[in-house]
Amino acid sequence: APNTTTTRAPSSIRRIDGSLSSSAWACAPLLLAASALAYTTLG
Repeated sequence: APNTTTTRAPSSIRRIDGSLSSSAWACAPLLLAASALAYTTLG
């Protein structure tokens, strides 16, 4: 039992980490564009 849990834990963590990294890379350009628009409108 402990062997299966220890083998499943890293895989799930890796999947979550991969999804977070992909979402971060997808949101990064959007955040940059939003900051640029805010800078142009306010400044």
